[in-house]
Amino acid sequence: MSSEPGIAPLTSSWPSRLIDPRAAIALATLYVVAVVAVPLAWWRTLGGLALGLAFVIGVLGITPRAILGRWMGLLLVVAFISGTAAFASAERARLGLIPTALAMAAKSALAAATMLTLTSAYPFIRLLAGLRGLHAPGLFVDSLYFMERFRYLLVDELDRMMIARRARTFRRSSLAWGLLTGLLGGLFLRTLERSLRVHDAMLSRGWTGELKVLDE
Repeated sequence: MSSEPGIAPLTSSWPSRLIDPRAAIALATLYVVAVVAVPLAWWRTLGGLALGLAFVIGVLGITPRAILGRWMGLLLVVAFISGTAAFASAERARLGLIPTALAMAAKSALAAATMLTLTSAYPFIRLLAGLRGLHAPGLFVDSLYFMERFRYLLVDELDRMMIARRARTFRRSSLAWGLLTGLLGGLFLRTLERSLRVHDAMLSRGWTGELKVLDE
């Protein structure tokens, strides 16, 4: 299978080569549903589920470092959302605010680790093929593909804008909020212009609204 630009290569583990991505997606979804269904503060059950996930990571041959970095980056978002949702939870009166927030954060972090494990075990293009095999909405799958395909171009565009800013200001000081909002606004406009050009190029090449990719 030819590798797509910007898509992570397949992890060298025998289960990821033998297990169909449709089955992997279905199993990961069932696992997340099980995590969500666990009542708050059932720490032993959550611990058992966490040990099961750790066992799967070991069997797949995925190094913890491949998941830990991205997982730690998500913890801040998980902590913020859990702390906000704990105020409106019905379990707050029974468990207290902090235990409720911690339980929500643990469940969300475990679900995020499951998805990171899935994306580490399979190339993104195979996961998209699995979603198509599970009859996921075509527009949703195509949007995920283009998001993965072009996010590297956006990062490159932002780097060039940062270099241009430093070349005009002759200093490497931290960005003020006013400069940062202007930079993000400029990036949005450039992104819109690029998307229009890409869409015109796709139409000129016979785009019919259905994404076709080469499978294995």
